[in-house]
Amino acid sequence: MTSELAGLTQTLKTGLADNTNLNAWRPTLTDLTRELQILAERNKALEKREQALLEQLSYNEKQNHPVVRTNPRLPPTPERSGKTYFLG
Repeated sequence: MTSELAGLTQTLKTGLADNTNLNAWRPTLTDLTRELQILAERNKALEKREQALLEQLSYNEKQNHPVVRTNPRLPPTPERSGKTYFLG
């Protein structure tokens, strides 16, 4: 009976120590939880932005926008589109 009582006493002491440690960590864990929620929200916003940019890129490619010439003095021709020309 004494050994059982000693075992129970040790279990209670360990449990109290663990509980004290958990209470000491509680503010840190709360802060970490809050930061994780903020990061998750930012990640969702970035994923939405990425999707919007991909959709815009796809739309632009489908519209087949003409290439802007770097030298407006040259007439547009298929062999010149997208190239830079210098006139002396």
